[in-house]
Amino acid sequence: MEKKEDRPSAILKTEVEMITLESLETKNLEDNYWIRQKLSQGGFGLVYKIMRKSDKRVFAAKCIPMSDINANEKLLKTYVQREISFLMGLKTNYIMKLEDACFISTATSAVHEDHLVIVSELAQGSLDDYLKKNEGLIPEEKIMKIFVQVLLGVNFLHRNKIDHRDLKP
Repeated sequence: MEKKEDRPSAILKTEVEMITLESLETKNLEDNYWIRQKLSQGGFGLVYKIMRKSDKRVFAAKCIPMSDINANEKLLKTYVQREISFLMGLKTNYIMKLEDACFISTATSAVHEDHLVIVSELAQGSLDDYLKKNEGLIPEEKIMKIFVQVLLGVNFLHRNKIDHRDLKP
């Protein structure tokens, strides 16, 4: 049985207030966060582990170079605006929460050009890491729990008319 807080809010693509990149503030990331370490580098930029100075909470900061957005402006700009808009509106325990989105335009110790920064919850490892750590030997109970959580997250997205094309362990 679904708990009340696990039910999706009534968000549909047509109801989501689209956030434009032009509406985001420009900030100095290091005013509010300590940049702890580089976590990964992907097709859309770098991801850093950061810690908020005010309460010591740890987050992930996806840093997307503005040069990449400007080079592929129409496609990438639309994608990024939709990602930010949907993540800000989604409320469920099964999807990483978006904390903030902003621009940084001054060099920091880790980032040296203009970037769009998306700050979100930091996952404590991945399913792939968990599988490797346990050498694939996971009790059936645990497998079912993980599987149900993934299905609840995907179901939540689908009920809100959102497709996720990048599920990975």
